[in-house]
Amino acid sequence: VTDEDVKAEYARQTKANEADVEVHARHIVIQVPKDAAKAVEQEAFGRAEALAARARAGEDFGELARKYSEGPSKADGGDVGFFRRGEMVAAFDQVAFTLKPGEVSAPVRSPFGWHVVQVLERRAGAAKPFEQIKDELRDRLWREQMQRQTEQYVAELRKQAVVEVKMPELREKE
Repeated sequence: VTDEDVKAEYARQTKANEADVEVHARHIVIQVPKDAAKAVEQEAFGRAEALAARARAGEDFGELARKYSEGPSKADGGDVGFFRRGEMVAAFDQVAFTLKPGEVSAPVRSPFGWHVVQVLERRAGAAKPFEQIKDELRDRLWREQMQRQTEQYVAELRKQAVVEVKMPELREKE
């Protein structure tokens, strides 16, 4: 495994990390049981929709969350901090990763109820410095190369081998 191989692998991983975006968001939750009556569901959606409109009109999202949210992050103004794709419930996650910083979503339904989401910030996943991980990369590349070579060698041996099965019960059925 050459130094160039290690540098190329580092570049590939660094590029992959750029897709590893984190989002910093806050939300307002209007809780609704999964089996709620249609009228309860509609009333909760209406409240969430009104709060989204107020936030889009310029009211402070954090204050709206502190006053009206029914979620555990209420005291923090709905702030859920930074998270990566897949760390939140699917509906919340999907909306958060489509919004630009400062944007406020329409209400989105999750198993917990209706959420109004505001993205505060996005940041790319941070890559470790090359010098810090080059030995680890070299070891991994070497192991992968040895695995490929071993598999090729075993395949060649199998091609060259002549196996005669003497026991009838072990013979392949034709």
